[in-house]
Amino acid sequence: MSQLPPPGPRRNALFAVVVASVISGALALWDIHRRPDELVRGRKLWWRTAIGLNSGNSLAYWVFGRRREPTAVEPS
Repeated sequence: MSQLPPPGPRRNALFAVVVASVISGALALWDIHRRPDELVRGRKLWWRTAIGLNSGNSLAYWVFGRRREPTAVEPS
């Protein structure tokens, strides 16, 4: 017996949430890899572990884990 809901809007919504979660986690891991240590709040290993354990933690990384990159000011 299948654990998935029957085909229809609920199943489509569930599929969309799972896909969005996987994409968000993959993008967060990619961003952690390319971002310098000083632009990440906390240790990168901690963020990688947290995202690997729970995909919802990728949202926490996007909100709390990133520091803004300094903007370059052009001399006048």
